[in-house]
Amino acid sequence: MSMKLRDHPKLLYKWPPAWAGSGTEFPVGKVGVLKEVKYHKAEGKSPDRIVLVIEYRNHTFSGVIPGDDADFLQSLYQQLSQCLDRPIHEIGNLEIAL
Repeated sequence: MSMKLRDHPKLLYKWPPAWAGSGTEFPVGKVGVLKEVKYHKAEGKSPDRIVLVIEYRNHTFSGVIPGDDADFLQSLYQQLSQCLDRPIHEIGNLEIAL
């Protein structure tokens, strides 16, 4: 069984993540193109997390997907790593296992 990423119950926050970075205009919502995906293991009390890097209007921005289910995050990381150069609005429609 699967569900669209944007609706997945194991996401601690809604899709897409909030974007941060440099530039005069910050992207909001499902904009930009995925350029990089990184996995960070938990340190101390912080949860494991995936960091997404997008390009939007010739600037790069990053967003974080934290999680308390390491298996889910590892699987999601693998799937997102296959989505480089795809628009963020398309990625939210990915079918992700429950």
